[in-house]
Amino acid sequence: MLARVLQAALLIVLTTAVHGAATAASVRWSQQARSADSTLARVAFVPALVLVLLFVSLLESSIWALYYVVTHQLGSFSDALYFSLITMTTVGYGDITLSGAGRVTSGMQAALGVVLFGWTTAIIFTAVQAVHLKPRSDGDGPPRRN
Repeated sequence: MLARVLQAALLIVLTTAVHGAATAASVRWSQQARSADSTLARVAFVPALVLVLLFVSLLESSIWALYYVVTHQLGSFSDALYFSLITMTTVGYGDITLSGAGRVTSGMQAALGVVLFGWTTAIIFTAVQAVHLKPRSDGDGPPRRN
């Protein structure tokens, strides 16, 4: 069981590294979108960012799914990806389950999912502020809308 916990810890480090890279890219992209002259470009930025972050979440779930297949906890990548997505979102339908130490691993993935979805929400919220709010020139009071 200790081996599975250590493997899950490694997966958590890898997954958060992917999320950290996505965060850094989102910050750069937000800065570019903020300087866009077109209102349409600034408005289109938010849904595009959400779509990119959803694909990042899919990549992160795929990392865990690959682990579940390689360690023979699940038989096919499609089942493992489905299980991983359901676990990461903490929905947990229960139609596919793990046994033994795998239950601890999937529990750790579910806990990570809560963290990653909170982190993703913060990225989106910060990006919306960066793109749609101007800092006040007098430095007093809340930011002004673009």
